[in-house]
Amino acid sequence: MTPRPGARLLIGVGVALSVALLTSGCTSAAPSVDTSPTSAPSTSAAPTPTAEADPLTTVDQVSVTPQSIELLAGGVAVASYDYLGSSADPVAALTTVFGVAPVDEEQPGNGHFPPATWHSWGGLTVSEQHYDEGDWLKVTTRDAYWPSFRVFVSQPSEGRVALTTPANIASGAPWVDAEAANVGYLTCFGTPIYSVDAAAWSPGWTNVAVAADPSADGVTVGRLSAPAAEVPECS
Repeated sequence: MTPRPGARLLIGVGVALSVALLTSGCTSAAPSVDTSPTSAPSTSAAPTPTAEADPLTTVDQVSVTPQSIELLAGGVAVASYDYLGSSADPVAALTTVFGVAPVDEEQPGNGHFPPATWHSWGGLTVSEQHYDEGDWLKVTTRDAYWPSFRVFVSQPSEGRVALTTPANIASGAPWVDAEAANVGYLTCFGTPIYSVDAAAWSPGWTNVAVAADPSADGVTVGRLSAPAAEVPECS
């Protein structure tokens, strides 16, 4: 039997609706995308390392001993410079200790002692000896009598830094104290007030000391110096 025209229309509409429903049922909605800005991971700056203070800036005492100059802070040794070693090291160290460069003065020398450069901070002088000219070229060994440098002290302190000796006698002390401390042998630098055996440190020499000279009026200690080797005579 042939369907009527109206029936064909209804069938076509039904089929179209069925296809549309089937198609829509197979399609899923697209996933939503979060477009909000994301925050970057937090970072913190690394702490800046704290620079350690130079121990030399804490020095409050310079002790002049028979064989070396000692730098101390609160009674504890910070550095030590042997008179037979280079003078450049103690000059650099003392520049840090005092916070200023030394006043330099050339000394011409004489028949007994070589030319020298005095590096001075007020009452403390490092005398850099020069053995590089004339007859001094013959002095090829550094020892208790011919050191690389000597030290002179003419004040009890320089700024905040005490200038001392192992004998506990400072520049300005009563001269009678130096006389009482005299160890009883001859040096070319004054009265030896504190002595140690020199044989191991400087072969060929018996003793070496810190020496004292009186002030112009003879009442107090005017200057201390080291090293001062024991000698049989001093012409």
